[in-house]
Amino acid sequence: MIISLLLLQDWKNFEKICNDHVRDNDTEILNLYDFLSSSFNQTSIDERIARERVLRSAVSANTDVHSESGGYN
Repeated sequence: MIISLLLLQDWKNFEKICNDHVRDNDTEILNLYDFLSSSFNQTSIDERIARERVLRSAVSANTDVHSESGGYN
């Protein structure tokens, strides 16, 4: 009985990890799509620089999170 409860808890933890991963990636995809969906050629230099900073910041934050957690790096 105790083993069953421990296995169930392990599966619930695994489910949470998977759900968090899907949620984070969906958010990242939407942010990148928003960035790429507007016409880059028709924006001013200042707008391009601002968009680039936002994208670089998002990528940097994502890299920092994964490196701290032993993730992708």
